[in-house]
Amino acid sequence: YEQRSTEILAKLDKASDNYANFVFFLKHLLKGSMKISPALAKELTDAEDALIEWAEGEFVIEDDRPKDAS
Repeated sequence: YEQRSTEILAKLDKASDNYANFVFFLKHLLKGSMKISPALAKELTDAEDALIEWAEGEFVIEDDRPKDAS
């Protein structure tokens, strides 16, 4: 039981910080920023490509990339 619980907690921890969750959060942040501040929305939109590129480097493991991705 203890070993299985540890394995499950490790999987949950890995699932919390991942590329898909980051992109999901970023989409909602962009949507919300439009209601909060046009200046914030513009800055986030301008930085969107750089944020996605950072997230790929931070969260995507080479083995997880599709075979045709570079």
